[in-house]
Amino acid sequence: MKNKKILLSAAIILSIIAGTIYKNRYFNDLGTFLFLFSLALIIIFIVLYFVKNEGVFKIWRNFAGVYLSIAIILAVITPDTPGFLRPDSEIISLWLAGIFFVVSLGIILGKRDHHSPLDLDEC
Repeated sequence: MKNKKILLSAAIILSIIAGTIYKNRYFNDLGTFLFLFSLALIIIFIVLYFVKNEGVFKIWRNFAGVYLSIAIILAVITPDTPGFLRPDSEIISLWLAGIFFVVSLGIILGKRDHHSPLDLDEC
């Protein structure tokens, strides 16, 4: 895959962001959102690093662009304080990151070539 250096660099940068947020306990609305999505993206980037099929990356990239745009909008418009049947922004960030992670893995594992059991490069 042509994008391996980009994936590795992005995973390192996201690790630094997540580590900084965790170390400084910067878990307000934005910090929680960035921390959770950083963790999800780090794992997804590591999985994508080993996938041979470039088409899988393109499909996932299109999904991620749309999903992250919607997730950012939802995180911004969610109120800080919970109410009756209205979760707060921390819970919304947790749900959005979890859904993103599960759907991303589903796309990657569902769209890969089925020539080998894992379809991974032999790094």
